[in-house]
Amino acid sequence: MDSLSHILLEQAQERPDKTAVFTANGTLSFAELEDLVSRCVTLFRDQGATRHEICGLAISDPLCILIAWLALSRIRIGVICLPPNQTQEQAAQLIKACSLGAVVSNKPAMQGNPQLIHVSLTQINGARLPGSQDTETGSGDIEHIVIGSGSTGKPKLLAYQFGVAKAQVSASARVDNYREEDVIFSYVSLHFGTPFIFYMMAFSAGAAIVLENQHGMDSFEVTERYGVTVSYATVYHAELLISLARKYGRRFETMRLFEISASVVTDALVKRLKESLTEHVVITYDSNECFPVAMLDTACEERPPGSVGRAIPGADLQIVDDQGDILPANHPGRVRMRNPWMMDRYFGEPQATRDVLQDGWFYPGDVGELNDDGHLILLGRSDHMMIFDGVNIYPAEIERIMAEHPAVIDVAVMPMQDPIHQDVPICAITLHAGQAEEEAGLLTYGRNRLGARAPQAVFVLETIPRNQLGKLVRKELAEILSERLKTYQ
Repeated sequence: MDSLSHILLEQAQERPDKTAVFTANGTLSFAELEDLVSRCVTLFRDQGATRHEICGLAISDPLCILIAWLALSRIRIGVICLPPNQTQEQAAQLIKACSLGAVVSNKPAMQGNPQLIHVSLTQINGARLPGSQDTETGSGDIEHIVIGSGSTGKPKLLAYQFGVAKAQVSASARVDNYREEDVIFSYVSLHFGTPFIFYMMAFSAGAAIVLENQHGMDSFEVTERYGVTVSYATVYHAELLISLARKYGRRFETMRLFEISASVVTDALVKRLKESLTEHVVITYDSNECFPVAMLDTACEERPPGSVGRAIPGADLQIVDDQGDILPANHPGRVRMRNPWMMDRYFGEPQATRDVLQDGWFYPGDVGELNDDGHLILLGRSDHMMIFDGVNIYPAEIERIMAEHPAVIDVAVMPMQDPIHQDVPICAITLHAGQAEEEAGLLTYGRNRLGARAPQAVFVLETIPRNQLGKLVRKELAEILSERLKTYQ
């Protein structure tokens, strides 16, 4: 009973007729969803899925992804979502890295020669329910693998053992904030895997979720049609939503919690969200390896500049020096965290695991400080720290100040190497529609606010390259800035 799928089983018994899922084609109650998961279990057993410890999911329909994931979890088979829009070569590399013997899909066979286990909603509906003789299960210890973004460009594969995710859901502060009458929607597609945990948190509270295909989706129509009260977004999605809200003059009238994470959330962004979308903005500090960790509800508490909240119950946050000694309040140092639901390891990378998991603590590579009230103030990443003329500068220091300029919508700071000055901080900025702020004026603004820690050049771009999770694509931005610097005077 240590798999996440048993949360659904419990709700199907306690709330059989309560709506669990909204889709474009109708609704499913907890009992109806449980019925489909049970039928999918039989479908997978009949195709030999239990011979494998971990299966990849390469499915286009989000409802089918959810059912397949829960079914595999039920029969103790680990899951990894194979990201959409991958090339065949990239998919084959991921299959090899995870030692996948099977891929569950409605697509043609993939490179790497894994077994193809066919699945579709039609097949699931037509499958038989398990009988007393159907008891075969897998033998693996990993329940799911999350694909993280490695600093070297090579994806990190975060392995979670059976039982950890269920404990994570049960202890989550999000569950405490969710209500049975809530309707929850994630702007991050289920294809990326991470929203699965959020949806299970919703189920744990008896709440409903919305599963819509993201392509061509009208976010405001979805919110209004289903009465969405809680949503999860990244900075990337938040900026898109703000643009749409301003263009069409719409707000999220039913939203009770708009949760934003996965990147630096500036004070300026929070202000724009409240002006354009909703007052109910919640900031979370999460790492795929160890989440949730910290949370701040900006509707209930004033945000100290740069804060990502206080540690939630069950999680510990500390700031330490390079020797691991705890630093006093308001002293910058290395962030370390722990909770009972941390990842077990990086799959297939023992050295990378030892680098970040030390003495029961996870070191995410972030630099920050804890203020007197226990708020974590993020300063940046230790591997992104710049040394400019002997001064240590973190990108977040500059980004936070430059984002306060009323014309600025997005900002990113990177170092350019110089044989004399070492890391020269260069700032990329995008502006609100209709704004035409000169780069020289922005540079002066930064120097007036930051002094010696100011960027040495500011470039206005049409867009700053970010991925679907809102994280900076550093290599692409470095190439753009290098070209701009060639003609910079």
